Parts: sequence; structure tokens; C-alpha cells
Amino acid sequence: SKAMKPVFFFFYLQKEFEANGYVLLDALGTEEINTLKYNYECLPEVNNEGFFASLYSDSGSYKQKSFEAISAIANKIAEKYLDNYISITATYVTKKRSENSYMPPHQDWTIVDETQYASVNIWFPLVPVNKENGALYVLKGSHKLPSVIRGTLIPSAFNHVTNMTFDHLTYLPMKPGEIIIFDHRLIHASPP
Repeated sequence: SKAMKPVFFFFYLQKEFEANGYVLLDALGTEEINTLKYNYECLPEVNNEGFFASLYSDSGSYKQKSFEAISAIANKIAEKYLDNYISITATYVTKKRSENSYMPPHQDWTIVDETQYASVNIWFPLVPVNKENGALYVLKGSHKLPSVIRGTLIPSAFNHVTNMTFDHLTYLPMKPGEIIIFDHRLIHASPP
């Protein structure tokens, strides 16, 4: 297959990304975190029972305001670290204290020709996240599994892998200011 184009400007980050499927960075300041929190609090309250992404909203205005608030900051991160990127979407994700907030091990949608390019998620918490409130767990190196088409209502080709428990995954507690940039092929999860 064709060699994938580098994702990162910095060689050491590219190497870590290729090995693990993600990199962790301290990349946001207090002002940026406070701006994101303020912009979220200005949005109408979402009455949800568990996991909710602003991308799922029926309101075009809600999605647009979310996109603008997050992109203003996420694009600065992308410009600093990513080589030749295109920003596609930005969304606030919230999890209420409920069994419905469980996000099982999964891979994100296929967005690009993964023989040539990588699509990534730049994820950053606005509050400290740990085992009790929605930290990410990842299966290091799982982005190296064979590329398959992934999307809503497409059965996972890796059910035998994604039916694992959190004991098999790497726990990534994070605090505001830290970011994770991960390959959409990386198997990741979040407990209730």
C-alpha cells in the first residue's frame, strides 16, 4: 500500500502516533479552557440522559455555535502540531451520571482513504476526567488493525476485539489543558 502522509510536523510526535495511535500534550491555557466553558454554558441546556454530542442536536444554530466556539481553539492546536490538515467538525460532548453515558470500545467513522491519510480526533476535557467521570481508555496500537469501512449502522469488523473489558485498555486520566490527538481507527471507550 502507499505510504501514509505524516500527520505531525514534529518527528517525535509522529513516531509516538505511529506506535500508539495517539499522543498526549499540554496544549491549552486557562483562558482557552474558560472560553470553551463559557461558550458551552451560553448554549441552551440539553436535556439528555447520558452521552450527548452537540453534533447530534436537531438545532442547526446549536451545532453552528458549538462548531465556531470549539474550532476557534482546536484549529490553533491543529496549526501548531498537524501537517496539512482540514477541519471537518467540532462538537461538545457531555456525559451525565447514568449507565446511558457508557461508550463501549469502538473505532470512529472512516472519513478518509486510510491507505494515504489519517483522520484524527483532537479531544480535550474541560474538567478533570478520571475513572468516575468519563476518562478515555484506549487500546494502544489498535489503529494498526486492517483498515475497514466504519460508520453508523455498519457492523464492526472487530467485534472480537471491541467486546473487551476496560481491564484490557489503557486508562488516560486527564486535566483541563491536556489534549489527546488520536487516530480514528484507535479503539477507545469511556465508562459510565
